[in-house]
Amino acid sequence: MKPKNNLPLYTSTFVLLFLHFGGVIFHWYNTFYSFDKIVHVAGGFWIAQIILLLSTKHQTVAFPKDKFMRACILLISMAVLVGVFWEFFEVFVGKISILRYGTGIENHLAPTDTAFDLFFDFLGATLAAIIFLPKKNGSTSSSGE
Repeated sequence: MKPKNNLPLYTSTFVLLFLHFGGVIFHWYNTFYSFDKIVHVAGGFWIAQIILLLSTKHQTVAFPKDKFMRACILLISMAVLVGVFWEFFEVFVGKISILRYGTGIENHLAPTDTAFDLFFDFLGATLAAIIFLPKKNGSTSSSGE
C-alpha cells in the first residue's frame, strides 16, 4: 500500500505549497477563475496521501487490501472530511477578515463555492486512491510497491 519511497508525497507537497503560496503572493486566486479548483484537487490528492502514510506507518486505519472499492470509499471519505473542516476554516477566516478589515474572501463564503471545493477535493482524493491503493492483485498504479 505504501510506496517504497516518499517521492510522490514530497512532490505533491511541493506542488501544493507552490500553488497555494504562488496563488496568494501573485494573486492567482483572483486572476485565474479555476485556480482555486486546481488547488483543491492537489489538496485532496495530498490529504489522501497523508492518510495512507499515517495508516500504514502507525496502523491507525486498516484499509482492506482485498476490497479495493471499500478501501477507496474509506480513503476518499476521510479526505473529503478534511476538506469539510478546511471549508469551515475558510468561512471563519473570511468572516473575520471582513469584520476586521472590511474586505476579505467574500466569494469563498458562497455555498456553490463550497460545494465545488468539496467536489474537487473528492476528485483529488479519488485520483490518489486509484494510484496508491493496492488493486485486487496487490499491485498499485504507482511505481511504488
